[in-house]
Amino acid sequence: MTRTVKTIEGRKLVEDSIKLMKENDIGCVVVTEKEVPVGIFTERDLLRRVAEDPNNLRLAMRDAMSKPLKTILPAATVWDAIEVMNNDKIRHLPVVDKGKLIGILSQRDLLRLFFSHKTLLLAAIGLEEMRRFMKVE
Repeated sequence: MTRTVKTIEGRKLVEDSIKLMKENDIGCVVVTEKEVPVGIFTERDLLRRVAEDPNNLRLAMRDAMSKPLKTILPAATVWDAIEVMNNDKIRHLPVVDKGKLIGILSQRDLLRLFFSHKTLLLAAIGLEEMRRFMKVE
């Protein structure tokens, strides 16, 4: 997971989050209320909001964010995270411990993990099983 997560208060505007995302070259920010994570705002949310109405750039984050916030505990496995991300069709999964945001797991983090351990992963799954899974002849 990435430990440095950019957050923005719910009262801030969509345009403020865009600036934060651009400055940090990131695809999402976690929306907080009194330092408690309550939602997330992603590039996908931005496209939806602006496509609906360009004036939505002036919306408060609490009105533009995706909610309820899907999170995972730090003790969860990678497979648990993949299952949540797949079932909920999300690309970013905040890691929360006792109500405190401690990191975020992204699809990019998962790919980095898989590529760094591809030999072990392939051995564990088995080449034949992998071929069947990928439907490769």
